[in-house]
Amino acid sequence: MPDLVPKEGKEITPRRRAAIVTLRCLDVPMTFKKIHEITGVSSSTASDIWRHALENARNARLTTTAPRVTGTASPTCASSTTSLPAPASLSSPTSLPESESDKEFTLMELISASILHSAPRSGRPTCMTEEDKNELVKFIKKDFTTRRMTLCDIRREAGLSHERGIGAYQEVFKFILNKENQKKHLNYCEPQARWQPANEWADYAFTDEMSIEIGGLYGPCFVWREKDERWEDDCIGAMKKQGVSIMCWGMISYGWKGPFWVWERETEEEKAKATSDITSYNENCKEEESRLNTAWRASEEWQELRKRELSNAREARLLASLTGVKTKTTQSWRGKKYKIKKLKRGDSKGIDSWRYVTCLARPLLWPTCQVWKLVNLNFLLMEDNAPAHDSDFTNYEREKVGIDKVDWPPNSPDLNPIEHLWNIMKSRIQTRRGVERVTSAREMKLVLKQEWENITIEDINREVSKLPNILAQCISQKGGNKFHG
Repeated sequence: MPDLVPKEGKEITPRRRAAIVTLRCLDVPMTFKKIHEITGVSSSTASDIWRHALENARNARLTTTAPRVTGTASPTCASSTTSLPAPASLSSPTSLPESESDKEFTLMELISASILHSAPRSGRPTCMTEEDKNELVKFIKKDFTTRRMTLCDIRREAGLSHERGIGAYQEVFKFILNKENQKKHLNYCEPQARWQPANEWADYAFTDEMSIEIGGLYGPCFVWREKDERWEDDCIGAMKKQGVSIMCWGMISYGWKGPFWVWERETEEEKAKATSDITSYNENCKEEESRLNTAWRASEEWQELRKRELSNAREARLLASLTGVKTKTTQSWRGKKYKIKKLKRGDSKGIDSWRYVTCLARPLLWPTCQVWKLVNLNFLLMEDNAPAHDSDFTNYEREKVGIDKVDWPPNSPDLNPIEHLWNIMKSRIQTRRGVERVTSAREMKLVLKQEWENITIEDINREVSKLPNILAQCISQKGGNKFHG
């Protein structure tokens, strides 16, 4: 017997209607409850189908002048030649005269296509022409803003048609890379394409900051697009934070979870002390610069540089006398190796280089790196290109303690495994909203520390192990970033 369980949707096919009627035409008519167990059609629906079959058969007799066909035995139903009286409770007083109400119907009459076929459903009438729909799709795909308009805003334009494949999809955050940055991405990925997580990548210590909004929602944003437009420039973007945020910092490597830091708001006393220390630092800049350059000129490095550049200059003069073509040569040995710039504080809206160095790098980050260098001579520190990480002051202070840093390509969070751990933490914090409500900075700091503790070495290794595939995708796109990391 074919599968009679109905598929999704409310429409009952003519074949299934015929099966229901046939089960009612047995020598012992099957109950609607039993029909429900066999076909999956509800008892009330099966009853309606049977009632309408009887009604339609009566109406068909009213409109035909042909004699009633008694039919022959059906091979699939032993009672096909058995006529069925129309139940009095289901007869329609207006369908047939009173004398016709107890006429008999054969199975063939009841399951004919004209009797069982349901009337076509008109559905909701469309209010848009094909031209209107095409214009609407063109409007939605116009730019970054129209793809993110609310449905109410779009309706004001003309309505929304799902018939053209436009739907609301989760927005994916990606930086828009120019050609120069794509080249830098490619130059970073190609030499490391064959690196293995437990070998070469284990020399890297990945660091990053995360900002999280108190009371914010960290779920997805949605954008109107077609399925194959996921990586279109105007279909990717990012949410901007509106409320009070907490900044935290972390450090990981393959097989290792490093320190975690939550930034505190700078107090007025700390600001005053920082101003005083920066003033003193700037006053000593020239003296420190002179001392370092004097020591440099007394070193073998300076002597070798001077000898090499003077030799290059003599060769260039000789070549010019023979060919008449002058060649420029450098004279860096006459200049300064160290140039210490005066430090200026940031706009106090984030973490500037002074706070980064004095509060985090000196007491926590750099000592951790120095310990790692004792264990692994190939150790490299990975920091992104945030101003606090890459300022003259930060670079100078880091070089003084002998910490080597990765030449990191700009706008490349996909290449940093800790970025994916931040997403895991945010997702877990979002899940916790169902049982607890984080409304204060103190609570959020505690939650962040708890979730960092919940990050396992397996979580870290899993994200680092994705790097070979991520780099391969970046290389395949010639430095692009339109892929799922």
